[in-house]
Amino acid sequence: MKGTTYACSICSLLPFGKILVTQLSGWHHKEDPLRISLERAIILCRQEGILSERTEHISHAIRSYRNLIHPGRSIRLGETADESGAKVAHGLVDMVVSEVAANKQRKFGYTAEQIVKKIINDSSTVAILGHLLTQVTERERERLLIANIPEAYIQVWSDPQWDEEEEAPRDNILKSLSACYRAVYKKAAEATRKKAAEQTVKIIKEGDQATARLYLTHFFRGTDPQYLSSEEVQLVKQYLFSILGKRSDASLLMALEGIGPFLESRDIWRLMSILVPRLFKKSSLIGRDDVERFLISEYSNMQPDVKHRLEDYLKEEGWTDLDDYAKEILTELRNSIQEPSFDFPDDLP
Repeated sequence: MKGTTYACSICSLLPFGKILVTQLSGWHHKEDPLRISLERAIILCRQEGILSERTEHISHAIRSYRNLIHPGRSIRLGETADESGAKVAHGLVDMVVSEVAANKQRKFGYTAEQIVKKIINDSSTVAILGHLLTQVTERERERLLIANIPEAYIQVWSDPQWDEEEEAPRDNILKSLSACYRAVYKKAAEATRKKAAEQTVKIIKEGDQATARLYLTHFFRGTDPQYLSSEEVQLVKQYLFSILGKRSDASLLMALEGIGPFLESRDIWRLMSILVPRLFKKSSLIGRDDVERFLISEYSNMQPDVKHRLEDYLKEEGWTDLDDYAKEILTELRNSIQEPSFDFPDDLP
């Protein structure tokens, strides 16, 4: 049994040199890491900060134990294995792996998995997200946007037992994941943003309606079409209008914020025919303030011909079938859009 333990411990040194060489391969050296000795690899790893001084000393001390892997050489050199040496050899590999992992963390930052896990375990992470994301590589930001955050969101959202099994309330986690997505999106490079926007298009084309609505409500924003082709922009708009018409709520309307520059004259009638009837329903999930705020914001960014189309829609000539209450509401809406009011502090001179 002891012989087996010794053998396993000594054999654990087999990946030792490979680990060091692999780490050095990512650095620029005059020497080829694949052609240097183990002794030289240890020295270089210490110089590059991959190994601590203590681990370097232990590595040099037990380099000779690798000879025991080659029976002929160990016999010629008169070297034998003992229990203490075997334990040190095994412990050294653990030390090297730990230090290499720590060095990788310093060099490459947090992984997408670490960020998502942190958010799920601590929804307050959103407060320090800006700091954490400075330590995330562009590759990991892409992974967060394309896969990790949406997959985690869907997993939590679709688990009916979450609140019973987990300490963190589901709604808090979902809000944090959504906020994280937008924070990552803002810090991501344009190429990464484009991939994320294209992923939304892919979900619309290939996913089910529930997943597509989830993406558009919690991840997408009206400014994102700038990274899409004109054909893709049309697809996203038509799908947005479709799901908005089926079930309008403030969160989906909020997701549309910033879409003004991408609206065309032909979009106005469909958009307004969805929003206006909601103004007259007390049970509507979208309030008058929500619609007014949205239209005021988007009106200022619309193209001139689109503005004119919206103004035409709100002219009184088209209100013949409406009662006085509805006309009053539309009048207020039209005035708010064309002549937005500004709230100034009371203490201004």
